[in-house]
Amino acid sequence: MSEEPVIVMSAVFLIDMIAVGPNYGEMIKGLTIPEFSSSQVLLVTGLIGTTVVPYNLYLHSSAVLERGWHKNPKGFTGLARLDTIIPMCIGGLVTMAVGVTAAAVLNPRFLEGTLKIENAADMSTALEPILGPFAYVFFNIGLFAAAVSSMPMAALSAAYVTTETFNMSNDLKAPGFRIILSLVAWLPVIIFVVMNSSPIATIIAAQSINGMLLPITAVFVLIFVNRKSIMGDLVNKAWLNVLAFVAVGFVCFLGIVNILKAIGVV
Repeated sequence: MSEEPVIVMSAVFLIDMIAVGPNYGEMIKGLTIPEFSSSQVLLVTGLIGTTVVPYNLYLHSSAVLERGWHKNPKGFTGLARLDTIIPMCIGGLVTMAVGVTAAAVLNPRFLEGTLKIENAADMSTALEPILGPFAYVFFNIGLFAAAVSSMPMAALSAAYVTTETFNMSNDLKAPGFRIILSLVAWLPVIIFVVMNSSPIATIIAAQSINGMLLPITAVFVLIFVNRKSIMGDLVNKAWLNVLAFVAVGFVCFLGIVNILKAIGVV
């Protein structure tokens, strides 16, 4: 049930992006030749982290095992690729719609000094071109639904990885699995409440951590998909490796810059 408001809000952002009439030439330029300053590295890392969430790689791997696709890898290769490519494209499109809408609606007001993004009420104004006075209520419903639908994904991924690593039962009803699931789901919430952190800063920090952890997972995935002893005839093609190395290298670069900035080196 929690996914339905998220889907609706995603559709509204897509419609909103068209309604605000952005400069499509600049959009294409930004997609092909991205530009950002050193002060925006953390934000860029966060955008990558929220689009290509590293724990989804583990969850997807567990889903493949549960579906039994690993028993006939060649037969299910096409379906597995679609299962990966379609969600990634949809996620990227929605992320772009949110970014374009925010740039067209919120950024001009921010530059004028008439808007400061501090809470959900400020962010919800991005939907006003479509929803008007109902933007605040709708945005908060969608935000809550997004939190409810995404929190179990991270917790499930952690539970699957931990139980499979230590040869524990990965049955959803197993005590060990449930304990790990509950800890990962609720411990960050407790820390957030105790620290009384800014919601906006917390969201950016959490997604940036995702972006910084992504290369670790991606590097191991690259190693495995290039081992013929594991992949057989499905070993990664050379052109895929080139694209993968460029993408992983870029995220590694961002992660290193963030670490150096955090310790005051740059």
